[in-house]
Amino acid sequence: MLVRASEKTLAALKRQHAGERQSSQDPVVPAPRRITVERGWVPARERSASLISVVIPSYNHAQFIRQAIRSIADQTYKNVELIIIDDGSSDSSIDVIAQTLREVEVQNVIFQQQENRGAHDAINNGILLSHGEYICILNSDDYFDSARLGKLLGFVTEEGKDFAFTEVNIVEEHQASQLKDSMRAWLRELDNFPTLGFSLLRFNGTTSSSNFFFSAKLVERIGLFRDFTFVHDWDFVLRALRDGEPGILREPLLNYRVHPGGTIAKARSADLAQEQYRAVLTDYFREIQGRFVPNPVAPSPNYWPGTFEKFVADEDFLNRYTLALPSPWSVWESTHTHGATTPSPTTDPLTPPFELIELVGSMTAEQFHAVGQEFFGYFVDLGLIAPDHYLLDVGCGSGRMAIPLTQFLSPIGRYSGFDVVPSAIDWCSSEISARYSNFEFYVADVRNTFYNPDSPVGAGEYRFPHDDASFDFVFLTSVFTHMLPPDMEHYVSEISRVLKPGGRCLSTFFLANEESSEHIEADKSTVPFHCLFENYRTISLDSPEFAVCYDEQFALDMFSKHGLNVTDPIRYGSWCGRNYYTSYQDLIVAVKQ
Repeated sequence: MLVRASEKTLAALKRQHAGERQSSQDPVVPAPRRITVERGWVPARERSASLISVVIPSYNHAQFIRQAIRSIADQTYKNVELIIIDDGSSDSSIDVIAQTLREVEVQNVIFQQQENRGAHDAINNGILLSHGEYICILNSDDYFDSARLGKLLGFVTEEGKDFAFTEVNIVEEHQASQLKDSMRAWLRELDNFPTLGFSLLRFNGTTSSSNFFFSAKLVERIGLFRDFTFVHDWDFVLRALRDGEPGILREPLLNYRVHPGGTIAKARSADLAQEQYRAVLTDYFREIQGRFVPNPVAPSPNYWPGTFEKFVADEDFLNRYTLALPSPWSVWESTHTHGATTPSPTTDPLTPPFELIELVGSMTAEQFHAVGQEFFGYFVDLGLIAPDHYLLDVGCGSGRMAIPLTQFLSPIGRYSGFDVVPSAIDWCSSEISARYSNFEFYVADVRNTFYNPDSPVGAGEYRFPHDDASFDFVFLTSVFTHMLPPDMEHYVSEISRVLKPGGRCLSTFFLANEESSEHIEADKSTVPFHCLFENYRTISLDSPEFAVCYDEQFALDMFSKHGLNVTDPIRYGSWCGRNYYTSYQDLIVAVKQ
């Protein structure tokens, strides 16, 4: 029997997450549809507190939809918004919906029709129209217990959950004995799982998207429903599981109808169902390999070494529920063997051509991505970024830092990056911005000795094209290492201007202090800073910007002069020959006063 972790153990497991890319050998998984303010999405922080938005996707359920709508009107909790999206029904559903809405009293109602595009699309469009702090789905052939919404709201509030569900009452209008048996077995053995998340990885105990109750904040973090005919519900569950531990209210508050026209009835003999099951499981396994996801107790080898592998390999346990599906162990083995590859030009569309890899000092695609992941780890581990933050990348190059951030920022977070090299910005715009609309890149026409020598605008004159106090986090890698003092001071002042109060900046330097100076003089440094000036060193009198090393106190005083406090210890790099270090260059974190 697997042992349930103690509360102390669960708390100790908490980690922050880092990004990872999809391998070309994995099954094709559609990207989560991202939400943007421009699409009409109301940000979670601006939503009506305690308002519950109920989304009903309707399709050819004229005989059932009336009961579904009435079950919302009959809720004991009344702060409810009802959103019905008819997905091109060809029966009398539209007339039944219109008539029923005239008969019932619901506080707020939105009813829209669309061409048939599938349940996931109707659900997504309903979510995009919602205004509630919480959202739940009710498929048009199911119906709620009258106490469901009030009890779930109380449950998630008390437990601090962003995703929850209840037990299910199966309404049997079609042969459902296998489903009932599986559900009973799953519930009986629920306490034998290490966590609820493990149980959901083994078997979709939610049964249906009709059982979902989740926060708008969760949607901002994980995205909308993906285009899976049979498993869009389980896919959403597993993506929510990576984000945070779900909760189950142990009462049967959903009436789930099994009938000949239902999806589950169609799926039993469908090869497509097995293909999509494998794709979703592969996606989950791929995302947990080699990194820590936000949920500190998510099933993964990182949080549960040994236990996770034993659980996935337990074929007998699986067969109690899903006889016809591929075993998790076979999927894990396939993903584990092929899914954790380092991105390369042939496997990752977000790998630039070699000349742009070389531009930022990398010699291979693997090195290019490794540096991006390294700094992303610093951003997360030091608590510098959150999914809804606005980020500014000064000297973004060819997107090395931006790429892992695409898997972290929520759709309401924003990334802006600028650089002096037009070819790098062109690539970032065409490859990254085209996939992630909240990422923008632009050329800074600033004079640079090596990349833009003919510009009339010097770095000391360039004004960042952003409003005051518009960013939560600004970062610069290998920028101040190529700037002389007047330009460096101007950039520090611009960083201070665009940072919000309390916002942070991470920048990299070569810093001269007693230790590093000794290493330089002893020729232990990888960079020979032997040309001395007041407050800084260089390696060349003719081209001083090729590499610049600042006196540590001078750099700290410059930040302080412009309202940026360096409260964290400096994290020194290996560049000068140190035995103990964090990165290659020195890292300074400053906070806007």
